[in-house]
Amino acid sequence: MSLAADDIDKCNTQIAALVCWLEDNAIWLHPAIELRHTAESGCAAFLRDGYSYIDARTVVGIIPKTSCLSARTSALATHLAGHSPHLLFSAESASGLTLALCLLYEHILSTQSRWHGYISSLPRTRPTAQDAGKGRIGVWLPYEWPATSSARAWLKGTEVERILHRADARPSLPDRASRGLSLRHINIFFEHTALPLLRKALRLHPLPDEGALLDQFIGAYSLVSSRAFLCDLHHGLVLAPLADAFNHSDENEVQFECEEDVCLQCGQLPSCGHRVSESGAALATVDTIDMTLRAPVIAHADGKQREVFNSYGPLSNARLLTSYGFAQETETEWERFVWDWEDANERREVMSALGIADEPERQRWAEIGSGCSGDDDQEKRELRDALLLPTTDSQACDKEARPLHLPTPSPFYHLATSVKHEGDVLTHLEDLFAFPLSASDDFTHDVDYPLFVDGNGNVSVCLWRAAWASAQAQEAVSRDREDHSLPGDLAEAEKWLASVLAQQQQHQRPDDHNISRPLVSSRVLRALCSLRGLISQRRTDLGVSSPCKEQEALALLDGESDDEARWHRHEDVRDSTRPAVRYALLCAIQENAALRAAISRIDEVIGAIEQEQEQ
Repeated sequence: MSLAADDIDKCNTQIAALVCWLEDNAIWLHPAIELRHTAESGCAAFLRDGYSYIDARTVVGIIPKTSCLSARTSALATHLAGHSPHLLFSAESASGLTLALCLLYEHILSTQSRWHGYISSLPRTRPTAQDAGKGRIGVWLPYEWPATSSARAWLKGTEVERILHRADARPSLPDRASRGLSLRHINIFFEHTALPLLRKALRLHPLPDEGALLDQFIGAYSLVSSRAFLCDLHHGLVLAPLADAFNHSDENEVQFECEEDVCLQCGQLPSCGHRVSESGAALATVDTIDMTLRAPVIAHADGKQREVFNSYGPLSNARLLTSYGFAQETETEWERFVWDWEDANERREVMSALGIADEPERQRWAEIGSGCSGDDDQEKRELRDALLLPTTDSQACDKEARPLHLPTPSPFYHLATSVKHEGDVLTHLEDLFAFPLSASDDFTHDVDYPLFVDGNGNVSVCLWRAAWASAQAQEAVSRDREDHSLPGDLAEAEKWLASVLAQQQQHQRPDDHNISRPLVSSRVLRALCSLRGLISQRRTDLGVSSPCKEQEALALLDGESDDEARWHRHEDVRDSTRPAVRYALLCAIQENAALRAAISRIDEVIGAIEQEQEQ
């Protein structure tokens, strides 16, 4: 999407005004970095012309914490404290709703706000009727896309749609940020907290009507969702001017750095007087956020503009789209297509595919599965309770009268560490399965959601082991016998499976002469067939699963500038909504490819096992 000459002039004027505001508020930018406007993301940071290199560990931006907008620094802070002493440290604060309220308050104050120059530079990409005038304040996130829109239609069945459903189905605010919010949560907070506070704080200030105010609050929350940083124990979430100009890339050069352990009373380091060092001496005060290079910035040899990137964290495209409003052109290394066990629909989906929807199988599955979780009794109890969760939300309400919440980490995560392999066995298993990352890898998503297919089409080993336990459970029920599996049984099965995978690749098979092949192969085959059915059904539910729809989606992506008729086939596709359609297409096509790869890989292994059984 290109900008007209008048729009370019306006954008340059806005950037110049922002730079002046940064200087007035003691925010320093390295002379080798300059801010420019881009059609894709608005304000962005680039290597200035004439500079060819900046060394790693160079500080390229310094932002005083007092210049950041937070629930502590906003003019609304005194009203927040009077409304509820817990509002600064609550689920509302952690989810960004409190900061969104502060942003809206400052936005209403307009030129009377000390952040007016910064707020004026924030994106306004939420579409208006027929693209009339500039967009509404905020970023257009998927939870706001109309159900009948083209963008939402392409999300059918995808991880993005599932994230939106999970958030909407959750009766209360999420207990961790990765779970996301829905419009329902935002509306409830606006009605019960934001609106009364705004009316009280702005009783002498003219307010828009309630509908317009809600729309502005939704926009303010989208900006917090897509731009806020977690600063320290005093400020919590903040909007950090300049820091948010560095866009996201998995291969980033710059990183956000600040001292987190500050005085809870005033936000300063121990020199504030509330705390002192162990020796009793005052310590130097450093109350800034530093944007520091973790890698050198090198100019492009061809003279093209060199953007300087930050990283928002290990995020899949589905997470980027739902929280930040964009998706990358290629898959990230963090792609996860998840089955959330806390969601009744997804729980029922897994149980049905694994063949343990009926009570006898579920009871036996719980016994076998918990036995596979290792020697820790607490882990066994957690997993057994999770495996016995009811298959519908109404059952859950009748049984527990409260929403379902699994422990953190998810009980299914115990399956990842219940059996450990080394050497060739592990190497061959990794050709088919993904071993979830731990929280120590700075990636907590696998700990919370260990049942998934990754972007390469590998099935999580937790999902595989749950399927293997279900195969044993069905066999035990059909033979009407007790079968309390031990981790050793699973280890033997996986060792045999590794030998099959090795044979597929024409490598020497690991030693498996002590394994009872007929029994093990039948269980492994049943488990793999269950997994195939689960993944195939998910792929069928995608809006791009049919060859016709897939070709249409690819044509829309590849021919964006060459075939306008394709884009305008639906009346709602306009200049302002076209990026959303493109992001939806990217997510759908990438998920379709990953699920198809998983099915193909499982089919190859099933074929090899069937060939093995014939010998």
